[in-house]
Amino acid sequence: MKGFKFHGVLWCFLAGVAFVHCKEEEHVIGIDLGTTYSCVGVYRNGQVEIVANDQGNRITPSWVAFSEDGEQLVGDAAKNQVGNNPSNTLYDVKRLIGRGFNEQSVQKDIKSFPFKVRERDGKPMIDISYQGKKKSLAPEEVSAMILMEMKKIAEGFLGTKVKKAVVTVPAYFNDAQRQATKNAGRIAGLDILRIINEPTAAAIAYGLDKGGTMKNILVFDLGGGTFDVSLLTVNNGVFEVLATNGDTHLGGEDFDKRLVAHIVKSAISTRIPKVRQLLKEFFNGKEPSHDVNPDEAVAFGATVQAGILTGQDFALMAGGSQFKDMVLLDVTPLTLGIETTGGIMTALIDRNSAIPTRKNKVFTTEVDNQPNVFIQIFQGERQFTKDNAKLGSKLLAIQGC
Repeated sequence: MKGFKFHGVLWCFLAGVAFVHCKEEEHVIGIDLGTTYSCVGVYRNGQVEIVANDQGNRITPSWVAFSEDGEQLVGDAAKNQVGNNPSNTLYDVKRLIGRGFNEQSVQKDIKSFPFKVRERDGKPMIDISYQGKKKSLAPEEVSAMILMEMKKIAEGFLGTKVKKAVVTVPAYFNDAQRQATKNAGRIAGLDILRIINEPTAAAIAYGLDKGGTMKNILVFDLGGGTFDVSLLTVNNGVFEVLATNGDTHLGGEDFDKRLVAHIVKSAISTRIPKVRQLLKEFFNGKEPSHDVNPDEAVAFGATVQAGILTGQDFALMAGGSQFKDMVLLDVTPLTLGIETTGGIMTALIDRNSAIPTRKNKVFTTEVDNQPNVFIQIFQGERQFTKDNAKLGSKLLAIQGC
């Protein structure tokens, strides 16, 4: 059997900073699409502004409801009527987006939701009653409604239409979850210029006013439904992610469920005193930074990225002259590889590899004179591909090996 070289050009969805030339009057917004709360920012007159909703709040509950009188409600209005309309009030949908119906975490969540979730084509679908009719919604459609609300809030503030956005996701989101988030943006009428990781966005918010000195930053992002930890270096406008880890199913909501009778309500779980205390102890008494509002840090960073993509002038912002050419160097959160004989996951690009990247590896065919090979690409850390997420496949023709 002869060997053939497979060029593992697994270009990742977060690769590099893409510079997009937009019209001067065109606005690109930054959106933190959170599990429990969402937030939107705009870049205007050299400054990032986090925009308040019609209730005067700078964060909006990631809730959607369909009222008995036929109204579609988003945000505070949806959350406030849940007691009277639980089966048609949707929340924590970010925990379903991009997942399969039979995934363990989905099955666990379904048991606690007051609304009905069923399976269609292997995906979770949410059943609702709206305007006297039964409807089924994909998680992307519900997330799109939240994105539309963020778009509406920004448009009300700017006085003009918004068509483009930068949206954040947990660092540990896999490709399916990221693509589903982009689909939600498309449904919402938004062109998603870039998906960036939440801790990376938070690091931008922290690092913009730190001058040119090199800093090592650990971003501890414990939100309402997800948890990410990323280690970065910041030096003269270059934000380089060294490593990332996390749990897409751990956050304040999970603490609430454990506590049951003693519910802790916190806008952001990183504000919980015990969490801050444990962080301080782990880092030998070093105080966690309080410079950035945790409610707004991710949206702030996403908005800065949006400003960069539209060529905005950062001169008016603190440290702006040093960060106008800011570069994000991110990593792939999960290993990328292909399936080999026996259903084995053979890694090509290891997790926490800087992206963009490419790898070459030589494989041999199973039999002599084999005319082609079927290549299946997977993402994950398990030994067998059946336990990892499939990204795609291709039949590759080869010359009689």
